Amino acid sequence: MKKTLDRLTAEHFLIKPIGCESVWHIDRDINNNYYKNTMLANCKKKHVNRSKWSEPKENLPLGVRYNDSMKKYYGEIKLCGTNNVIKLSYWDTPEEAFEEYQKIKQADVLLMAAKYKNKVRKHIYDALLKVKVKAY
Repeated sequence: MKKTLDRLTAEHFLIKPIGCESVWHIDRDINNNYYKNTMLANCKKKHVNRSKWSEPKENLPLGVRYNDSMKKYYGEIKLCGTNNVIKLSYWDTPEEAFEEYQKIKQADVLLMAAKYKNKVRKHIYDALLKVKVKAY
């Protein structure tokens, strides 16, 4: 099996928690293979968070959707470790909808950091504490 640079970096430098096979890039830049930018995660977690790597649709901020029938914007979020989509409040502007999404997503990342604090290296934990959810 051919191994990618990010996989080799992660396997060499990181502690491997049980069941964690996928390589994550903390800054979401798959070309940044610096070991402090990678972490190992299980496939379910990576799948749940796959939307972090996709481009915003229709130039809307991350996590924001538009309801044509109501003519309103709303946020949609999948919390770490779940497959359930939570529909957030309706707003008049995409900025308002993103503000709500951003607060909830950042809280979700902090909870994930707390959950994995003793399973990841300190620099990974510290990076998770500093995550700022950006609109684009």
